[in-house]
Amino acid sequence: MISNYLIVVCTKHVQYEESKNAELKRQQLLEDYITCLENIVEETRIFRHDYKNMLSTMAGFIHENRLEELQVYFDQQLKRPAYSKLDEMQAWQYLKNIQPMEIKGLLFEKILAALGKGVRVHVEISENVNVVYEGLSDLIRILGVFIDNAVEAVEEREGILCIIIAKMDDRILFQVMNDCENQPDLSKIFCKGYSTKGEGRGLGLYSVRSLLQVHEDMAHEYKVEQGMFIQRLEIPVF
Repeated sequence: MISNYLIVVCTKHVQYEESKNAELKRQQLLEDYITCLENIVEETRIFRHDYKNMLSTMAGFIHENRLEELQVYFDQQLKRPAYSKLDEMQAWQYLKNIQPMEIKGLLFEKILAALGKGVRVHVEISENVNVVYEGLSDLIRILGVFIDNAVEAVEEREGILCIIIAKMDDRILFQVMNDCENQPDLSKIFCKGYSTKGEGRGLGLYSVRSLLQVHEDMAHEYKVEQGMFIQRLEIPVF
């Protein structure tokens, strides 16, 4: 009886210690998660501050209607290379069905950059897509990251970038796809610093996570299917 009693006591003590350690681990994970969110918010504030300052530098050119000088300044700030007229015509032709100009301009620059790096680009856009969304600036940032990551993944081997934008009954779908040699670890793609391309990368999707958390009406899905890494984002139609 004494032995049985000691076994029960020891078992309960072990269970208590395991439960205590598990609770401490959960608490530490929660604290790390909160710290991570605070860092993302701070980085987002800094980015927006710098972004507004950069836009403000263009105000003088616009005020005096010095558009040619503004174009030169714009290209310099973006470190934008010279593209062929054929690439520009091809990129603009892809975008004939989408508005507003903010979205069209982003896609135009991203497609041009991909073509300039030898990436094979395929674009499908439904007719008369007009993106009216309260968080348009955040949507642009998210799409920019998706496309940048896709181009980065395929540029060295002249792979494939696919962009699909489809208007549905009450939603607009954005889908960015690229073929992948090294399949990403889907459980880590939103972690800071994670990238299949090596160190010094992996910040884009880390910042996207905070934006997706702010916009609860966005539906985001990512997967690997038939050798393609796919990012799907849906927003409501207003």
